[in-house]
Formats: sequence, C-alpha cells, structure tokens
Amino acid sequence: MQKIVFFSYYHLTDKVKEVVKELNTSIPVEAIEVELGGAGELAEKLDADEDVAVIVSPKGHAEFIGELKQTPLVIVNVSDTDFLVALHKAAEVSNEVVIMRYGNIFEEFQPYDHLFNLTIHYDSYLSTAEAAEKVQQWVDKGVKTIIGTSVVYKEALKAGAHAVYLYSANTIREQIQQALEIVKSREHDQAKLRWIQAAISSTNQAVLSTDQEGKVTLANEQAFTLLGVEKSVVQNRDISEFFPVLEVESVLKKGHSVENLIIAERKLIANITPIKVEDRTIGSVFFLQEMSKVSDAESKIRKEMTKKGLVARYSFGHIIHQSETVQSVIKKAKIYARTDSSILILGETGTGKELFAQSIHNESPRKRQPFVAINCSALPEQLLESELFGYAEGAFTGAKKGGKRGLVELAHRGSIFLDEIGEISESLQARLLRVLQEKEIMRVGGEAVIPVDVRIISATNRDLRRMVDSRVFREDLYYRLNILDLILPPLRERSDDIPLLVQHFIMKSSPAFSEVLEEYPSILVMLKELPWKGNIRELENLVERMTVIYSHTKDVGMVEEVIELWRVSQNYQGEAGPVSQLESKKEQLEKDTILSVLNDVGGNKEKAAEKLGISRSTLWRKLQKM
Repeated sequence: MQKIVFFSYYHLTDKVKEVVKELNTSIPVEAIEVELGGAGELAEKLDADEDVAVIVSPKGHAEFIGELKQTPLVIVNVSDTDFLVALHKAAEVSNEVVIMRYGNIFEEFQPYDHLFNLTIHYDSYLSTAEAAEKVQQWVDKGVKTIIGTSVVYKEALKAGAHAVYLYSANTIREQIQQALEIVKSREHDQAKLRWIQAAISSTNQAVLSTDQEGKVTLANEQAFTLLGVEKSVVQNRDISEFFPVLEVESVLKKGHSVENLIIAERKLIANITPIKVEDRTIGSVFFLQEMSKVSDAESKIRKEMTKKGLVARYSFGHIIHQSETVQSVIKKAKIYARTDSSILILGETGTGKELFAQSIHNESPRKRQPFVAINCSALPEQLLESELFGYAEGAFTGAKKGGKRGLVELAHRGSIFLDEIGEISESLQARLLRVLQEKEIMRVGGEAVIPVDVRIISATNRDLRRMVDSRVFREDLYYRLNILDLILPPLRERSDDIPLLVQHFIMKSSPAFSEVLEEYPSILVMLKELPWKGNIRELENLVERMTVIYSHTKDVGMVEEVIELWRVSQNYQGEAGPVSQLESKKEQLEKDTILSVLNDVGGNKEKAAEKLGISRSTLWRKLQKM
C-alpha cells in the first residue's frame, strides 16, 4: 500500500502525529526524523521505493533534496498566520526576539514587523551546527526569546531560551491534505490508466497513443500484431518510423482530428484524435483497422488535478441536540444549503455559528470545493483587506513576487465564512459588496479584475439592522448578505440539549465523571437552571472545571458548590456585596482543593503543582496566603 513520508525533526514529529491522528486517513502517513544534511540521501532512496507516493518536507530540509524522478515533493512553508501567531506569543513574554530560519527568506514577513511592539532580529543558518552556534550567540547577547522551526526550536530549548515554534497544526494539516489529494489523484490516474489498458485490450481495433513529440506511449496487442513487431520495439519509438507517410505533426501542432485516413502500403485505415488539456495538445491516439474491418472509434485521455483550499470538517451530524428548537434550525439550514444564496447567521457568542456554516457547506453542491473561514475582528483593517482580496506584486514594500491570492480567490467555486461581519470597516464593506454584486474582485494594488464564484456565509452577534439605521453598516450590503437568515437559539432556550452536551464534554475530558452524573442527577438540574450568557462555550468551560475539581477531591458537594458559585457570579456580577461573598467562597474552595491534592501526594509540592496545573512558584504563593 502506498504511503506518505513526512520528513520531520524533533518537535515537528509530535505535531505531525497529532494531525495524522486527527485526520484519521486510510492512507498511511509516516513521520521520519532526519537531520538537515541527510534529507537529500534519504529522499533519493525513497524516490526508488514504489510504496512511497509523496514526500512532505519542511522548507529547510527541502533545500537539500535534488530533483526526484518519480515522487512528488510537497514543501511545508511557514504561513503568514504562523508568523503572526508566533510573534504574538513572543510578545507576551519579551520585547526583543530573534527569528531564525534556514537560508535567507524573511522578505515575505517583514511587512508585519510594525504590528507588534517588538525589537525583531532576523538570522539564518545553513546547518544544524550553525543553528546551535547562532542560537547560543543570541542567548549570550541577552536575547532570550527565539522563534524558529524544529532545528532552531530544539537548540533554543537546549540553550535555555524561551522557544516559540513556527509551524502550526493548520499548516501541517494543509500540507498533509495536499499530499493526500496527490495520492488520491495518482490512484485515480492509475485506475484510469488500467481501465484504458483493459479497454484497448478488449477492442478488436489496433490502438496506439503518442506523446506531444509523436513517440509511442501505449499500444495494445492488436497493434503489435498489426505492425508485426514486439512490444519492446514499439515503446518510445517515433510513430513516423511505422507510418512514414502520416502527417502526425499537423495533428500534434494544430490539434485537428484526422478521420478515415488510408494507409495504402499497409492496407489500413486510421483515425487519429489529438489529446488536449486546456486547449493544448499533449499527444494523440491512433485507431487502426484493416480496410476490410473499418469502423468508427475515438478515445480521449485527460488528467485532472484538483487543488482544494481549507475543508469544512463538520456536518449537521456533529451538532449535538435533542431539542425541537435546534432540529427546526437544522431543517431550515439544510434547505438553505441547497441554494447558492448568501446566508447571514445570527446568534450570541458561543452558539455554534461556524459549526452551522461548515455544516451548510458540507450539505451543499459545493461540498467538494474549498471552505475558507476568517474572523473579521481578529485582524487589523489593512491586513484583513489583503487576506480577503490578496495583493498584486509591488502593492507595498515587501510584497511577494507575483502577488498573493486572497481568501476569496481561494474559495472560488466553494464557500467563504465571514465571522463577526459587523466588525468590518466601511471601505471593506464596499469591496465585499462588489464581490456579491459583480462576482469579481480586484487585488490590493492591482488593476486586473478577477471573476470569482463563491458562496458567502456570514455571521454576527450584533444587531446589524440597528447598525444600518445608525449608518455604521451599509444597507445595500446588509440586504445582500441577509438574503437568507438563520437565527441560532441561545443555550438557555434549548435547555433540553444540556444533558447531551454535558455528556459530550465529559467524554472529552473525564469519561469517568459520567457515573457521578448518573448517581447525582441534581447536578444536571442545577446546570439547566443557569442563565448561560456564554452559551455552549461557557458550558464546556464549566464542565471542565467541574471534572477537574472532582478528579482531585472526589467530593460531589464541591462540584455543586462550583456550579452555585458560577450561578452567583452570573446573577450578581458588578454588585459589591454578593461579589465579596463570592470571592470568599472561591478562596475557600481553592484552599480546600489545594490541601486535598497535597494530602493525596503526601505533601509533595512538585507533584501537587503538576496535578493542579499550576507552577510550583504559583503554588508556593497560594500556600503563603493561607
């Protein structure tokens, strides 16, 4: 069985295994740890292995890999999002960082330097040894935060620095999915080739095919018999050697079919059909018969490459519910999914707007096409604009050569989900309106108009109608987005679903706690009575807190107290008296939990801190307060 081999190193190996487990693919993905300098030799060896379908390699390792004869190479590059997330993490702990990568490839990221209040140093390396040496030099200079991929990450940790890893799970997932698509495409092509071979073998006609240079690529037994030659003699030979009078070049260059061509010296009739891909002739197919057995026939061979964007992982089956309220919403959403009209999803924070958006996409005729999602409130206006619409080459200093496709382009023929749509600026509202009205975009700094076919699903927890009345949101865009609306009920209006949701979250964090719920049904009753201002996200948070407390104390009373404290905090937030009482109860609960855990581990503070999920210094401070 064919497999995908992922060239890995150190921290990347664990991330690859996590993603592979999540994808749960039937195609094996093997992570092999290899040093930078060993990547070329290993790739050459794997290239000769017929069981290896695709090699996935980080950028640095790929620099050591020469041209492969038969195995496709997928290169893992650091995305803009990876870079921004890494800088954000670094900024939380330091005001000076080093970004170190293989070679000298920083130009694509330097436009983002100004987004963070950081002193950023860029450095590069060409070997593991050089990476270790440079990391140590920076640490010696007093720079304690270092950003990089596996080689740098490992050396930074060894040097005692704060290491920030560049590759995200999303980036790794995208490259593995690309490799999976290549494997599936190759399997499809191989199956198609076997089908063609079986088909031409079963026909009474002699069939040959040539490439764009006129050399024979495929022939059946009837062709060998008709030509009176062995198979080894025909393969890769120029077709004109067997049929000197044929004007094969006219077929290959002009792409015209030739019908009923008489080859007098061989007493044959030939029909020649060009093989075209996107109006380009890449070869030809010959159908040969003896004049006494003439019949019409033709064949066509095409290769299809499908490049997908991000995929929607959830469908309506993932929406946990038993209430009629949610079932009614799902029924409406399924009807909407069959259309191409824009959908506006309205709901409070934590009600599952993206879950519904992905489910609608996977229920729609566009389900095999890209699904791209973005939170419009997560990025500054200028960055959001370039992310959505892309930019042309030279649009700004540091722009990629050739420009960059935006998310709207990536979602072509698929769906794009715009979360927090109420947060976009007036200028972006105008550009988005153009997409909806004209079905076209123009990249930032570009002049070319690019047609797009994309279904827009947007979502918000704000009152867009009131924003329109206040002239904060464009009325024409509002009506374009709100052709179909889907209102998601808050959790307090679907309390019948709480038991199922609680059970789902428990199975994720602490399956054993389900037995406690069976023995103490009052817990579910208490949960159903809470106001749930944060909806499902808040419920998941509270369930995790309950299971953590119970796992350390085995005290159901403390679990009920956690729920009661949560209720008090929701009902009396902002009032001095109840809040003071609430804080006092929280402190007592925290004290009881710490003492219980310390007792369980025989007073070992290191083990207690680990079980509580806090650092030893934090535990020490809390004990001092007691």
